Amino acid sequence: MPVPRIPPSPARARAALTAGALLVASCAAPAPAGRSAVPIGLRSLPDGLAALAGGRPFAEIEIESGRPLLVRSLVGPRGTELLRPWRPDGARAPASVQHPEQRSMWIAYGDVEGVDLWSRPDRIQLTEESVVLEPGGTVRLRARLDWTDEDDGLLLTEDRTLRFRALEGVRIVDVDVVLTAPGRGLRFGDTKNGFFALRLAERFERTGARATGEAWIASGRETEDTPIWGERSPWCAVRGPSAGAGAAAGDTAERRTTVAVFDHPANPGHPTRWHVRPYGLLAANPFGRKAFEGAPSPRVTLELDAYERLRLRYRVFVTDEKVDSDALDRAWAEWVGVPADA
Repeated sequence: MPVPRIPPSPARARAALTAGALLVASCAAPAPAGRSAVPIGLRSLPDGLAALAGGRPFAEIEIESGRPLLVRSLVGPRGTELLRPWRPDGARAPASVQHPEQRSMWIAYGDVEGVDLWSRPDRIQLTEESVVLEPGGTVRLRARLDWTDEDDGLLLTEDRTLRFRALEGVRIVDVDVVLTAPGRGLRFGDTKNGFFALRLAERFERTGARATGEAWIASGRETEDTPIWGERSPWCAVRGPSAGAGAAAGDTAERRTTVAVFDHPANPGHPTRWHVRPYGLLAANPFGRKAFEGAPSPRVTLELDAYERLRLRYRVFVTDEKVDSDALDRAWAEWVGVPADA
């Protein structure tokens, strides 16, 4: 079925939100796993929106026509900043300058018709957007973006939906992407760089003298001898110390925050390959092969016919509670609708 175009609304959703104004959504819908929903609100920013959960920071989304659509800040239930700071003026923590093209939470790929948009995410440009506070405590952002080459030629059109939801002890971002090929069709090449990615804050790093993070997939934990490099899994998780860890009265155990990304079974190549780096990159790559496997691979790994559509879905699942692989398996299964006894 054709994907409907998003009605043009440049800054229209933000116009109704005066600076500092707060709109709170209804929370009548039942929450998964018996968790109660946390009220969601929106606050206008000069270049986007801030989502608040129970009046506390949850996410900042950069929304500017002609620029990439970025989730530049994501905050856990206890106030832990999850993403590396990024601003268009280049301001960032000195220790976080490595790989400046990696922009907090974003979508890009390193070989679209031979064009490297991973290194040039500025070629993925917002053209239309709308924001809705949905019943049940969800913020829904719908956007259309054009992926273009160096000559501003259209490579593909993307329709992206982001849904932000806050539950007791959990934060969720659902990502639903539809890529539409132009009239000449579309080819994705074979590269490690892409597709849905998070550049995590320093507390999640697993390298250097101050390494405090850990990473694992459904089959087991990352070690020095077995890094997560192109491994297939329905999910990948990274954990690091929470903000204010161990600061509560009588709290002797270090508090940890877990950030997991779930891959939907309908995505191409599921379970996806994961491009995970100890300096903080966590990316789901449904297209790359050779860089991960070291085996011969055709240059083109996926082709779309003229105007053909490709849908990809991911969930970002964040909690400050103690979780293991079984808990993440259950959370993934609940998202995709797999029966508990399957």
